[in-house]
Amino acid sequence: MASNNPQKEYYNRNMKDITMEMVKDAEVGDYVGDKNMQKKRARFKEILTEHAMMATVHGVAHIIVAKQTYKKILWITLWLLTVGALCYQIFKLSSLFLSRPKQTSLDLKFGALHFPAVSFCNINPLKKMQLDELSIPLKFFMTLSEVELKEKSKRDQPIIMDKNNPEFPFLRKFEKYGIAKEEWDLAKNIPDNHFQVRNMLVSDLIQKMDASELLRVGHSLDDMLLHCSFNSRRCNSSDFAHFKSGRFGNCYTLQSDRFVSTVPGPSHGLTLMLNLDSHEYVSPYSSGHGLKLVVHEPGTYPFIEEQGVTLAPDWTFISLKQKKINRLGHPHGNCEKHLEYKSKYGITYTRMACEQICLITLTEDICDCTTGFVSIDKSIVTNSTSTCSSVNEVCSLLVLKAQLKGDLHCPCTNPCSETHFSTTVSSLRWPHEEYMTNELVNLMCQEEIQAMKIKNVTGHDCIEIMNGTTNGSINTERLVDNFLKLDLYFEELSYEHVGEVPAYDSVQFLSDIGGTVGLFVGASVLSGVELIQILVDCIRYFMFRIMNK
Repeated sequence: MASNNPQKEYYNRNMKDITMEMVKDAEVGDYVGDKNMQKKRARFKEILTEHAMMATVHGVAHIIVAKQTYKKILWITLWLLTVGALCYQIFKLSSLFLSRPKQTSLDLKFGALHFPAVSFCNINPLKKMQLDELSIPLKFFMTLSEVELKEKSKRDQPIIMDKNNPEFPFLRKFEKYGIAKEEWDLAKNIPDNHFQVRNMLVSDLIQKMDASELLRVGHSLDDMLLHCSFNSRRCNSSDFAHFKSGRFGNCYTLQSDRFVSTVPGPSHGLTLMLNLDSHEYVSPYSSGHGLKLVVHEPGTYPFIEEQGVTLAPDWTFISLKQKKINRLGHPHGNCEKHLEYKSKYGITYTRMACEQICLITLTEDICDCTTGFVSIDKSIVTNSTSTCSSVNEVCSLLVLKAQLKGDLHCPCTNPCSETHFSTTVSSLRWPHEEYMTNELVNLMCQEEIQAMKIKNVTGHDCIEIMNGTTNGSINTERLVDNFLKLDLYFEELSYEHVGEVPAYDSVQFLSDIGGTVGLFVGASVLSGVELIQILVDCIRYFMFRIMNK
């Protein structure tokens, strides 16, 4: 049946044609889209295949060109195994490199040698004739018999201190250093050796003495020095520097930039002739006669109580050998130069100096006083004059023991450069009677102080001795133990140089990495460039695809 509305019929027929055309266009569009997608996928595959075929890394090309599936699986498996082995080997090499290994080299070098610093003390700290001028506790401990000392040192009961007791406020201060105890047994922190206890007490009392007072009551250099020469050139008491030791009293250091050894042997070294004043020794504290001596690097503090050798009244020869040590700092080692020590304390850094300075600092912080249980001069560390006494002295003893046990840590490292001197000591009996009577006594009689000592010891003045009017009654036995002669010299003008060098540096690390990569996958630096090129092409491909969408 024909429509009565020709206009509507015309509209429906046109819309049908348009719809059919849109469907056809959509089908053509989908087909074109699929073709473009396939081209894009083919293009990406071509990029990877092209790079894989030209890659210098072994095995990749075999994976691409293999036609059979089992061959592809075989080459992929082998390639993954080699890459895994490569990663493992690189990990091991990296671990070795990051451990910063080092090795020690030893060289023997020759040349003129700067003479070391020489420090010495009379082992008797205070003179007998000055005992009445000493404090009562100091005189008591120096003259206390060893039998009585042993009896007084016996401890059967513990000595308990409670940190909540207001008499011991310092015990709580240990907590900020990680030492937390409810009770402290002081007896366990006091040495059992009664001789060591006495030495600590005497040392503490001497440390509290003023330097000028100690010079007056102890052995001065003018009392002891009879002769001094280096390389046959005279030296005198003004060339020596005074320092104080709690154990030995007055001590002296000789060092000079002018002292350079160009010839080995005793004739070209340091010669000292000393009068030990053995008749002034305080017994039983000083039970022998002699000298304490330490040879050390110039500029360093002389730790005479902990280091060195003890010399008897004889003619002693000390031959020296020098060893210079250079260490590596970070990242291969933990040594530090510590240049601030020279400007801050006036001494060259050593590990022992650091530990004792640390002890002084810890004692001040915990006990509010300065400890007497160090051999270093406290005045170079602190201006405080508050020395530990009474209860605070107990505190300083606890700090000392805690540091020795490692409970109080001091961040002291080895210096990056230091010089050590090894010594070989030999001696002969000296002087014999004739030499002593005709030479040494006449030498002493030339100085007023020494002449008075001769009369005190022998009972005769110098005029009687030199004129021979003593009727042979000189008591030479008392004089024998007074004299000590020392020859200190380099045995040879060579020294050991011990240095630390990196055992595995960055050049060796890169070389090993390259060898490992070449061994497993045959890659080189240019292979890395190929990898970069692949990444760039892939990035460009995906960026282009995203932009087209």
